[in-house]
Amino acid sequence: MSTSERVYDDVLKHTIINSLLKDYERAKLLREKAKKKTQPHSMKEIPRIPFINGSAMLMFEKNKNPIKKRSRSLTNQKDFIIRKNVIARTEKIEVLPQTPVKEVKTVENPLNTSISTNCSSNKDLMLSGNKRVSSAPSNQPRPKRRIINAQKPRKISSAKQLETLEATEEKPAKKPRVPTLPHNYLQNQPIVTARAWAVFDMKNNKYLFGKNTREQREVASLTKVMTCYLSVLISQEQAIPLSRKFMVSQKGGNVSGTTAEIIPGDVLTFEDLLYGMMLPSGNDAAYTLAENLGAILLEKRGENIKNEKAKVQAFLQEMNKLASKVGLTDSFYANPHGLMNYMNKSTAFDACKLYSEAMKNPLFAKVVSRKTYTAKVRNNKRNSVREITWENTNKMLNFDNFTGGKTGITDAAGPCLAVSYKEGNHELALVLLCSSSMEHRWFETRKIFNWSVQKLTSAGR
Repeated sequence: MSTSERVYDDVLKHTIINSLLKDYERAKLLREKAKKKTQPHSMKEIPRIPFINGSAMLMFEKNKNPIKKRSRSLTNQKDFIIRKNVIARTEKIEVLPQTPVKEVKTVENPLNTSISTNCSSNKDLMLSGNKRVSSAPSNQPRPKRRIINAQKPRKISSAKQLETLEATEEKPAKKPRVPTLPHNYLQNQPIVTARAWAVFDMKNNKYLFGKNTREQREVASLTKVMTCYLSVLISQEQAIPLSRKFMVSQKGGNVSGTTAEIIPGDVLTFEDLLYGMMLPSGNDAAYTLAENLGAILLEKRGENIKNEKAKVQAFLQEMNKLASKVGLTDSFYANPHGLMNYMNKSTAFDACKLYSEAMKNPLFAKVVSRKTYTAKVRNNKRNSVREITWENTNKMLNFDNFTGGKTGITDAAGPCLAVSYKEGNHELALVLLCSSSMEHRWFETRKIFNWSVQKLTSAGR
């Protein structure tokens, strides 16, 4: 070795030793602070010296001796002790394997006491259940635990004894859970968002249950129930066939709101107009019926008036007369379609009573129970023929036991519904006025009908 290399080695040794001493002083200060904690020798508190020339990693104690460090770079993951005070570039580090822990036999310990065999201390053992197990890996299979108070298998000598044994061992089948109602379910009326509602018995047209039944309010397109009922009665009194054709006027074809998609100049039959008014809730079809049937009423009186407004007014007079005849004391009709009008008002009691009475008419009941209807419409002004298909806005017809109904909605009246229901011997009619939303009408209707049927059944009606 040349002189320059020796000088270089000496300088390198002194540099390494000085750096290690500085790190030791810093570690000493940290260890003094760590004495106050529960773990004075925490690995987070002791600084680590990185690899020097790829030799090793050392941890120094107070006496400058290296402590135990687990080498993670080895595949067998064994513990080693590095015994060296100074690391040199050319010197080799003496690495000795740590004395392995003696294997400990598995001992049954049902009383959970600290009993060990062939070990120096209890620290070499880990508690697993009621057994003491060595921390060192063992290739020997663990003995199975002895079963205490195990039941001996029964001896079966005959087929009858086998049948009785199987019958006793079979678990009883779980009974299906039957939903129960609250004890006060029938005492209190169902809670709904509708401002007013009424239930009638359609057999005798008598009032059964309700809420705010005499409160006057607008009823929107439930007005068409009276329009349709009166139209059917006039056609029967005047012998007007269902095939009679009526023409849509300029004003009738331009009525706002819900429409049956008819335009001025269209020619439809009387039956077509009934379905166009009740299924899609066409305001134009209702106005056309009122206008043409009003003209027939004026002709019967001997009056020949071509004014469209006078014809509609004649029909409205008959509507209010029929309301008085049926017994609707709190109702007044100002138009045939139910568009917003502060004069056009009724109550839940009157609207339900009228619907219950109208359902006795076979033609009316047939119209309101129809889900779809297709009409052939001819237009004289355009000389064309087209087909129009109407769908019923009453979604309750998609459920069982519902036999008909009419929907309605305006800003002033809110979502409204008149519907009939039949279950067993019960035939009921319901009117909901001013529900919180259009969707609330559907499940609130079923809620009220279910409660009403159970109430009547419990009363023995």
